Amino acid sequence: MLFIIFHVKILLTKTKRKGVKSMITVSINANPDIENKINNYVKENNINLNQVMLDLILEKIEDEEDYKLTVEAYEEYKANKEKAISFDDLVKKMGLKDEI
Repeated sequence: MLFIIFHVKILLTKTKRKGVKSMITVSINANPDIENKINNYVKENNINLNQVMLDLILEKIEDEEDYKLTVEAYEEYKANKEKAISFDDLVKKMGLKDEI
């Protein structure tokens, strides 16, 4: 799988309209090649660009939250100086052998 990393300038503007509590407008400045890739992707996959952007932003936020929780859990593990157990031993200890 190929991951393309590029820098985009994102402008977030919060606006209020009648019937809508708040709305965020995202403006992306990208070169024409990237713009064409995005437009082709959306068209070929018959998807909504707004939903793609929301999904990507939420995925990024969730990844950051997961990372922070992982670091916190690891730091707690190190501070408590507890021994780690294998996954198989954990399954046995929790009585889940027949579940997995």
